[in-house]
Amino acid sequence: MRTIMPWRPLHHALATPRTLDQMFETAFGKPTGEFTTRLDLRENDEQIVVRVEVPGVLPDDLEINVNGKVLTISGEKKDERAEEQGGHRYSERRFGSFKREVRLSSTVDVSAVSAEHLNGVVTITLPRAQEAKPRRIPVSAPKDSNF
Repeated sequence: MRTIMPWRPLHHALATPRTLDQMFETAFGKPTGEFTTRLDLRENDEQIVVRVEVPGVLPDDLEINVNGKVLTISGEKKDERAEEQGGHRYSERRFGSFKREVRLSSTVDVSAVSAEHLNGVVTITLPRAQEAKPRRIPVSAPKDSNF
């Protein structure tokens, strides 16, 4: 005898780690390269702020670009290890290049974008373009209105 169970598409979709990765890639961009950077994104009416973890990456080894509604952060974490002769070595640290693209919710004022590197975190401030900022529209009524 078979048991009938209700079909829950979200339950089945979240059952695999790859599906979760695809959901995050859709929302925050697809990470590429040898290691993945983690980021936080906050926004309000005035600006979008993106904070990206880049431990061990020097400011000169980072490149930040804005093209339309896409923010691209790329860079390289260089391997500072000295080569060992003989013996065994164990390393979990990753080195190499990375690239992260984030789709923004609105256009930004590219001339006012700034980035600051502090303690392995880059904070990118992207002011919204004037036309992308919300505006309050005044409502008026004609003076000879019957209201």
